[in-house]
Amino acid sequence: MHEVATSRRAVMRALATIPTMIAIPAVAQSVAGTVPASTAEWETAMLAYQRAKAAANAHQPIMDRAADAFQAIKPPLESIKLQPLSFAGQPASFVAHDMDLEKTWLDFLAGEGKWWNGERARQGMREDLDSIAAFRDTFRRADEATGFTVAFDRQEALDEAEYLAMDHMLSIPAPHRQAMLWKLDMLFGPTACGDSTPSYALSYVEPFFDDVRRLSERA
Repeated sequence: MHEVATSRRAVMRALATIPTMIAIPAVAQSVAGTVPASTAEWETAMLAYQRAKAAANAHQPIMDRAADAFQAIKPPLESIKLQPLSFAGQPASFVAHDMDLEKTWLDFLAGEGKWWNGERARQGMREDLDSIAAFRDTFRRADEATGFTVAFDRQEALDEAEYLAMDHMLSIPAPHRQAMLWKLDMLFGPTACGDSTPSYALSYVEPFFDDVRRLSERA
């Protein structure tokens, strides 16, 4: 994990705002054949969602503190000292974090007499790779000292559990008007929309409008 990302709400919104075209087959649902969930089933699902949300919310301050501490001490990419044009065209983040240093070194040695010559070139490449290795070691120690990756992975798991519980709530047919209004707020309320109305997958929207049509017929 190379970049710090702490906005749970941004993640939750991204998960829930899948482009509509992905779920086009869901349009074929029939309102007449929809069987609403029982009140007990809805309440059980709501309790599971509330617990998942509470757990994710409770862990968020831990995640934020770890992220802030990590940001404060992690080494900047600029601390890697490379020769001019070294690894030109390669993304800096890839070079810093993901490039296979041993393979790069062996590939370089295999090119002696083909695209490079001389001890100066050999020493320059060795210094480049050693600088990257030193950066990675400092980065790893900063991560371990702050517990950032551990906290991030835990937050990610809790957020996913909250999302799955929310997904279940939005997918099951609402048993009553109050359940329908809860869906309305989750899909189109201020928390969901922010500054604009998201484009939701039909797997969310179609069950909601089925609820609206079905419960409206009872009135």
